[in-house]
Amino acid sequence: MGHVDHGKTTLLDAFRTNHDKCASEYGAITQSIGAFTVPSGLTDEDCPTEITFIDTPGHEAFCNMRSRGAKVTDMIILVISAVESVQQQTIEVINLAREMHIPLIVAINKIDRYEADVENTMLDL
Repeated sequence: MGHVDHGKTTLLDAFRTNHDKCASEYGAITQSIGAFTVPSGLTDEDCPTEITFIDTPGHEAFCNMRSRGAKVTDMIILVISAVESVQQQTIEVINLAREMHIPLIVAINKIDRYEADVENTMLDL
């Protein structure tokens, strides 16, 4: 989850074996909730054998979709661009995680860009 164009779907595309979701979306921006499952690679009998990722749109118009997606998750990975830092949807996702008592992992993305400022992004958080 996170703000529009912070790289959520592109990161998830790295896990997909035969699909470039970004290429099929209008303007390369996710327009709907999507899900896919990958083997977890874990062998312990107490661990899940598969992990399902739910990709939610980051545009402000899709607030209700993000909320519905959060209701069915065990954990939220909040993706934040080191170029744009904390944005409106970033705060919305943090609030959703707090309200619904969902564990939250923050992934700072786009750190390889010239204009990236990881330290500022962490301070903004």
